[in-house]
Amino acid sequence: MAPPLQARQVTHVAQWDPVRGLAYITFLLGLTLAPILTLRIGGGINVGDALLALSAFLLVLTFPARRCNPPGHRLRFYATILVAFGGLFASSVSEAPVDSLFVLIRVIYVMTILPWQAIILLNTQRRLSNAILAFAIGAGITGYGTLVQYTLGADAIPGAIVTSAGRYSGFTGHVSDAGGITALAVVLSIGSIEKWNVSIRTLLNYFALFGGVIGLVLSGSVAGMLSAMMGIAAVLLLRGFKLVHLVFPSVLLIGGLYVSTILQEGTKIALSPVERLLQATGISASDRSLNTAASRQETYKLGFQGFLENPLTGEGLDPGSASVIGELGVHNFLLAAAYQGGSLFVVGIGLAALGGGLVAWAHRSKQHASNAAISGALVSITFAMSAPSFYNRYFWIPLTFLIVHAALTSDTDGRNRYWPRTPKTSETRPIDTLINNHSSSQKLNSQ
Repeated sequence: MAPPLQARQVTHVAQWDPVRGLAYITFLLGLTLAPILTLRIGGGINVGDALLALSAFLLVLTFPARRCNPPGHRLRFYATILVAFGGLFASSVSEAPVDSLFVLIRVIYVMTILPWQAIILLNTQRRLSNAILAFAIGAGITGYGTLVQYTLGADAIPGAIVTSAGRYSGFTGHVSDAGGITALAVVLSIGSIEKWNVSIRTLLNYFALFGGVIGLVLSGSVAGMLSAMMGIAAVLLLRGFKLVHLVFPSVLLIGGLYVSTILQEGTKIALSPVERLLQATGISASDRSLNTAASRQETYKLGFQGFLENPLTGEGLDPGSASVIGELGVHNFLLAAAYQGGSLFVVGIGLAALGGGLVAWAHRSKQHASNAAISGALVSITFAMSAPSFYNRYFWIPLTFLIVHAALTSDTDGRNRYWPRTPKTSETRPIDTLINNHSSSQKLNSQ
């Protein structure tokens, strides 16, 4: 006689929460629009930021029943305390304290609250992949903005620029921002491609990849190009050199480079990527102002000197306090944080960015989302070493993906212990009731 079937007791059942579902959809839309920096409403508020904040508000309304304590949560807690106190000290000496406080709030949001949102809303590998794809699409659209400028003129996008050297900012206000964002589009899309198939997800990844390549080249950002190369190398090392993963992305990469090079030649003034590298490093620049590597090194020197003069409070977090040479700020996120925010602030930023990245690296996996998250975070940190990015959303969002993946991979028992659930004590599903009845009838027959 076959052994009786055992009923499986369900003590925790995930319920569909329409408010949290709306928060998830709003979160994805916010990630898509966040890289499009020129898309603003009201008093200059970025639409993506507004949607992410709305998602956080909706999430608070659901009152999560459990605390979320993923790997490295204590580190981020201490980092937040340091950033908060350091930012308050910096704001107290700032010439524009209100603006400085607004920057502090923004930093705390992208560094602490955004990961909390993501950990709760992106509670599966598929949802994490959706979020990475959403951000990559927005970053790719920013790259396509350079084509809009090339075709329709410099004034086609309000708030965007085209430099006298033929560099395009796309849907951003600066060519450097365009370089950092499109570098992420390239690497996140390559890291997310699982295999070639005619699916919407694959086609959207290729859409983001092609736009990223176009925008990266037309922006003329050397830092963005070098960061993208680092990220692509990381994807290949993490994934392995499999032909099925290389053929189609390589075709799009080469095609994007070819198209963007043709467009550059059409401007008569823009330089090729190799020429831009030689110019930025001063090898071929007759005008010293075009040697961006030298100007960045000068900002490092002045920023460090300024930090030594005010090691506790810094100069202030407001945009006016960031400048060291004209309107040029310190082009390194740690030195910029030290110069503007002081000792406590920079230690907090370093703990959250670098320390959090190391914790997440310890929980890496073979998942494609893991490859994309790790490679995207590497792009962010590499690019931020030559940009004042401690307040930029496109710096922290890839690091957030890394934190979420660490939470997912450390959830080895499959119970999703980092995500709130509504308990249903001693509740049995209908199928389990049927199994119970079948088991009871078998026992009666055996007697």
